[in-house]
Amino acid sequence: MTIFRFSLAASALLFVSSSATMATLTFEPPLHKFKSGNQLLSECNTEKSDPAYTRRYLACLGYVAGVIDQHETLVSLHKLERQFCLRPNVNLDQATDVVVGWLRRNPKERDLTASLLINFALQDAFPCRTS
Repeated sequence: MTIFRFSLAASALLFVSSSATMATLTFEPPLHKFKSGNQLLSECNTEKSDPAYTRRYLACLGYVAGVIDQHETLVSLHKLERQFCLRPNVNLDQATDVVVGWLRRNPKERDLTASLLINFALQDAFPCRTS
């Protein structure tokens, strides 16, 4: 049940215009969020000495992977215009590093839902080129 609700929430948040920048972006904050940017950053920054490191870091990776996979699914179903264009050799660790870096550089946005912020981070780092 949780996975289904996350998918619906992520789907709703991914309908952000690819040409919008964060400075001009307008959107309705979601009524409910499972994870904020603050929570995601906390999980991603867990120290290796922490007994919960494996669980928390895998939760971080899984959340980022889920947002990317949901984006790709919606694009392939023609339900969403591509928001970011990962290069072929970008792996999950690199994408997660990009997200963590973005969250660190944008602390005033971290109270927003993590799935939306992942999209912002990936749009900034991997914009789609238009010919």
